Amino acid sequence: MAPPQPALAWFAAALSGFSALVYEVAFTRLLALVIGPTTYAFATMAAAFITGIAIGSTAGARLSRRVAQPARWLAAAIALTAIGASLAASFAAARLPLMVARDVAAADATFQGVVLGQAFEVALLMLPMTFALGVAFPLALAAASASAESVGRDTAGVYVANTLGAIAGSLVAGFVLVPRFGLHATFAGTSSVAVAGAAAVAGWAALKGGGEARSSARDWSRRRDRGCRRDARRLRERDALGSQSPSSGAYKCAPYIHTRRRRTSRRACVPAASSTTRKARPRRSASAGSTASCHSPSTAKSTRRTPATC
Repeated sequence: MAPPQPALAWFAAALSGFSALVYEVAFTRLLALVIGPTTYAFATMAAAFITGIAIGSTAGARLSRRVAQPARWLAAAIALTAIGASLAASFAAARLPLMVARDVAAADATFQGVVLGQAFEVALLMLPMTFALGVAFPLALAAASASAESVGRDTAGVYVANTLGAIAGSLVAGFVLVPRFGLHATFAGTSSVAVAGAAAVAGWAALKGGGEARSSARDWSRRRDRGCRRDARRLRERDALGSQSPSSGAYKCAPYIHTRRRRTSRRACVPAASSTTRKARPRRSASAGSTASCHSPSTAKSTRRTPATC
């Protein structure tokens, strides 16, 4: 799981809100030219936006729980928003007026049928853009927070950033972009800014994610080394592996057990004799060079003897 990046999520949320409101103002103006300057044009645009954002938010919530790098998916969602908006604006300006004229000129055309047909066509046209906008918000929440303790604060930060970006987008689009530069320049400029912002988010995520991943890997490696050295020290103190040690994973610490000087005495590979025989048999000296049972220093010092196995 990627580390939390709240600053990146705030930037992406602000960019998403800014782009959404610029597109909303621009599409309202464009649909007024195509459909007519009526209340139905604005209602159609608003309904299409809300429907697409709702569907995208549902999909984004499921996607954010399954991906390991939500920031990268967030950058992709912003880029898809810009691409979808440019294609929708181009189609709405070139082909949508012909479709509306065909519907109005039909012999059996009614007012309700024409309005509903226009609403469906506009919603279908704007669905890719609005769907990507809806996906972006849950991904921004997932990129901002990774713990239950900070989810409230991080969610509030993302929501505030998105709201401030939406306010700025509506003001800039309504008072600067559309009146001074026109619809074509507004769509082209906003899409360029969104694509550049998506690239910045992707680069930021790759830079921070790579650094955090390397730092986490180093920290994990250090903790593993410390734990293995501690286990190795315990094994050296016991001077033998217990019956439960291999199953507990102690063998993984074998590289950390430093080789000590080999002891000159080794356990003999002879069957253990009974206690009565051991007591009756005299102990031979080491100079005799016999192959009778010899014992390690640790067992020779103690009165208890453990049987050796071949």
